Amino acid sequence: VSFEGAEFNNSKASFRSSVFGKGDISFEEADFGSNEVSFEYSDFYADKVSFHKSKAISLTFQSCRMNGYFDFRFAQCGELNLHDAVLRDIIDLVPYEGAIPLLLFNFSGMKNLGRINIDWKKNHVKRLIYSQTKTSLLQKAEQFRILKEEFHAAGQYMDEDKSYVEFMRCEQKSLLNAQVKKNWGNAVWAYPFYFFKWLIFDKMGLYATDPVRVLISMMVVYVTFSLLYFILPQFCYSGIACGGADNESLSYFAQAFYYSAITFLTIGYGDCLPIGHIHWLAPIEGWMGVVMMSYFTVAFVRKILR
Repeated sequence: VSFEGAEFNNSKASFRSSVFGKGDISFEEADFGSNEVSFEYSDFYADKVSFHKSKAISLTFQSCRMNGYFDFRFAQCGELNLHDAVLRDIIDLVPYEGAIPLLLFNFSGMKNLGRINIDWKKNHVKRLIYSQTKTSLLQKAEQFRILKEEFHAAGQYMDEDKSYVEFMRCEQKSLLNAQVKKNWGNAVWAYPFYFFKWLIFDKMGLYATDPVRVLISMMVVYVTFSLLYFILPQFCYSGIACGGADNESLSYFAQAFYYSAITFLTIGYGDCLPIGHIHWLAPIEGWMGVVMMSYFTVAFVRKILR
């Protein structure tokens, strides 16, 4: 079946509930004009369905059964909708060169029994999903989860990490909105808890996908506490008492950084003791040290094992 090079201009094209049999179906270089093209509820048993270099404002394959290889390397496409479709083979969105001019890609609710060949950078995946106006945060999270599994299977681990981060961000925001919507009183604890997870899990380490970022966050926390130990004695009753000839020869600035290091790394030699209000800061730094070192270990080992 060939519509190769066909021009639909401003005519409406509908293939709703069609059944395509074996063989190849070609819409290569077809121009569908400015109308939406619908393949809703259609069954594709073809070996190959090609839309290579075709142009369309919107293509809808909602609730379709897609059993063949689909070439979606468009010349131009505003929206590709695969909502609730069943994929049993491969859909190809990665161009040979350059970026695909696809503005929106909706595959929420899709049953993926095949493969989605897509590239995070070339296809602008983040924009394709976040541009969706008719899907919820939970549906966006599900799409990022599907892509995470696809990238993992293809060995595209950098793209897998990016998909996983966006999946977690959408899921966390969705859970927050659901809790607040259920009961406005939940906002009292839901927002602080969300902020805590956003700061620790997201900003400090991108959900254990970036060990370098975790390491930098560790250095920031360590330096922050060291400066607090140095500054606090100038405003309130607090200080650091260090024994031993070596420690006594150090300036108080150096002692603050030394005490912060042995507290953050939970070494605890016992040669330096907190005085006054620093008693309240030291356990917090020790706890953060344990958490962040564990976080770094998880992120680092995850990278090495892959």
